[in-house]
Amino acid sequence: MPMIDHFLAELDQEAVATRRLLDRVPATRLGWRPHPKSFSLGQLALHVASIPGNIAAMAIPDVCELPDFAPAGAEHHAQIMTTFDQGLVEARRLLAPLTDQQMTALWSLTR
Repeated sequence: MPMIDHFLAELDQEAVATRRLLDRVPATRLGWRPHPKSFSLGQLALHVASIPGNIAAMAIPDVCELPDFAPAGAEHHAQIMTTFDQGLVEARRLLAPLTDQQMTALWSLTR
């Protein structure tokens, strides 16, 4: 079994828990901040939703254009879920073709 299959299975497993968490973000409280200097709940939820696609993009040397981690805020709950779903599709698209040799190659992330 190729190594990537294990990673994709773990991605699917973690996606279930992440989706459950994002589903519980109250749509009426997206602007709430625990402190004036803190990110809003909508910004944090959108950040979590974008992680799978962004991390996968960073892990592929040929694609490695650093994603924009600017703290955009979600305007509605559907935006969070759409971002999450698109990120999962993008992560699978980028990671699925990796060979074992590519999976074990050394790489570094610098900016």
